[in-house]
Amino acid sequence: MVSLPEILPGRKEETAPIGERPVLPETPPGTEGYIEKVEKEAELKSPVTHAGQTLVTSPAAQTPKITLPLTQAQIQLGLHQQVFASLRWLAEWCLRQLKKAARLGIQIVFPSPPQNPT
Repeated sequence: MVSLPEILPGRKEETAPIGERPVLPETPPGTEGYIEKVEKEAELKSPVTHAGQTLVTSPAAQTPKITLPLTQAQIQLGLHQQVFASLRWLAEWCLRQLKKAARLGIQIVFPSPPQNPT
């Protein structure tokens, strides 16, 4: 690691005296757990109905599906390109998306390879 005197000779490092941390004010009683309470109220236990019509229901869990812009073969080809090539960066981005999706359990869809005209 390079220190400041090696980069800029003749310049001294500035130091400041260590002071005390400011004391944070205490939270007033009754405000603790407010956020959790609001989050619990947002979930509906049963659908809200009025005059026989369902007005509001709990949202169903969504399973997102990600479609990548490159096929698996194009990603493999792109990872072997030079660093300054845009295909390399796109392939690296696709690889990053694959890793994130695997961690979160999201389904990844690769585009179908292009059809050759015969």
